Amino acid sequence: MAIDYQRTRARVVRAGIETTHLSIPAWCDGQITVPVLTLNLMAATVLAHDDLPGTELVITANLAAVTDTDVDPHAFQVDHPPADPMPRRRRGEASTKAPTSAGASAFLFSRV
Repeated sequence: MAIDYQRTRARVVRAGIETTHLSIPAWCDGQITVPVLTLNLMAATVLAHDDLPGTELVITANLAAVTDTDVDPHAFQVDHPPADPMPRRRRGEASTKAPTSAGASAFLFSRV
């Protein structure tokens, strides 16, 4: 068996309870998915199970492998951190929330 470990990109195709399947474009053009333990992937990326599908990763894998079990993906890192669900506003930027009381409405819509 040839061994050629390299850093490469991968994408989570399916996340099961025990096994998650990765597509690795640099190995078999990503056509054959590679199984990894879901708990290992969640621990390494600090992502919840529901956040895994579609996640882009950077991994280390044996790209000279002949079978999916010899690819041995590890050293998982999220390629792009997930977007902050509550991004901070910049000074002077208007809020998208509607006013919560009549007093707030009067203040927001009054002329200066």
